[in-house]
Amino acid sequence: MSYDKAGEIFASMKPTLHKVNVNTYNFLLHLGNIRGKTALDLACGYGLYTKKLKEMGASRVIGVDVSTKMISLAKQKHPDLKFLVHDAITMPKLGEFDVVTAVHLLQYAETKEKLYSMCQNIANNLKSGGRAVLVNHNPLKPLCKNKKFGVTLTASEPLQEGDQVTLSFYNKEERVFSVPIYFWSLETYKEAFKRANLDSFQWHNTIIPEEAIQTYGEEFWEDYDEASTTIVFTARKL
Repeated sequence: MSYDKAGEIFASMKPTLHKVNVNTYNFLLHLGNIRGKTALDLACGYGLYTKKLKEMGASRVIGVDVSTKMISLAKQKHPDLKFLVHDAITMPKLGEFDVVTAVHLLQYAETKEKLYSMCQNIANNLKSGGRAVLVNHNPLKPLCKNKKFGVTLTASEPLQEGDQVTLSFYNKEERVFSVPIYFWSLETYKEAFKRANLDSFQWHNTIIPEEAIQTYGEEFWEDYDEASTTIVFTARKL
């Protein structure tokens, strides 16, 4: 399935996924106060998080995605925001931003060289002292067969560096679509950030927000830790 087609389907189904609230909560938790700051949102898709950055008070926000179709959809949904078509691997310098964000970008790098290029372009678009906040595939828990939270991650085992992993999205028990991502170890991510002059690299495990616990009940989330397929990376440009 093409990225464009998958993106259209994901845009239509995303609000129904349990994990969206969890991912959004953790993204915003580590983003912090950005009022009056400038932000660049990579892999923006149809602009969900780009819009949130603006709602949080960012003075200037640009959304970037490789898909012309997704950018067209983003412009329709959010005509007040600026969106551009660029590949994060080859994109130019668009400015010096206070923060660069990306929700599920790095995991699509097919090679280490492409991963290094993505991280370098993140750094190129940050001002000195600027922060990168990235939601990513969890390299510490790279596989998951539990459909309960809307996704599975499957691959041939034992999993090796750079191996393709199939990320599948579900509506209850029905698989809606699948896309390939790539497994990179935490050490490889550390190296990619280091090469790009991105300092203070940290990874943050998912926290379940109290609102989600109240909505679905504590029992619903009991096995979430085993199915925690996302993690948040943060770093700062020297």
